[in-house]
Amino acid sequence: MVVKKNVEFNYLNIIIKGNLLVILGFHFFTKYFICFLVSGIILFIAMIGSVSLVLEPYKLIKNQIIYQQISRNSHNSFFKIM
Repeated sequence: MVVKKNVEFNYLNIIIKGNLLVILGFHFFTKYFICFLVSGIILFIAMIGSVSLVLEPYKLIKNQIIYQQISRNSHNSFFKIM
């Protein structure tokens, strides 16, 4: 028994019985599966890269020391005199 690799399906039956979503799904998961898979991997890598660019390490964040701000007085302050 010989199996043909390039078998064309009757799209007229699919169009009559189904809708456009069925046809797109059929093409994506049979004919263009490798392209669909590679584009998904590329988009996943781009998403991971954008998230890693947005995140900042904890060491770069400056925290306020509230006790030092409250305990300021005129002797340990800096005033600009024009």
